[in-house]
Amino acid sequence: MKPRNKLFVFFAATLVTVVFLIATAGLLFAENIQGEGYDENTEITLKGKIKETLSRSRGPVILIVAAEGKTYQVITGPPWYLAEQDISFKPDTAVEVTGSRYLSKDGVLYIIAKQIKYLDSDKTAQFRDSSLKPLWKHQGMHRRMH
Repeated sequence: MKPRNKLFVFFAATLVTVVFLIATAGLLFAENIQGEGYDENTEITLKGKIKETLSRSRGPVILIVAAEGKTYQVITGPPWYLAEQDISFKPDTAVEVTGSRYLSKDGVLYIIAKQIKYLDSDKTAQFRDSSLKPLWKHQGMHRRMH
């Protein structure tokens, strides 16, 4: 095999490996934070400001919220649900988050949001129904049927 072909095979194999690792990491991330349900026994409410929004190709949108001298990672919902509900998050927005504390398998503390109130308006973003099921699950089933 010519050196140029060997180099091509090496780069192709490396690219396939990198794509596989990225896809696996995304699935593990989603499994770590979505594998458990909402636990009403660990529910808290905190007031703070949005510092950053993290959105990945898979899994929920996560907000970094500074409140009470701490930083929290708040799990909201999938990007398509946020878009359909016209929910957006901007840095430095004052919010009140009600959600369930959740410790992931990798030791990271998250807050699974039930609702997020925007303190500068009367708007509230709802993520869970009265039985604490994710609202997008109902819509996701409806979307797949059509």
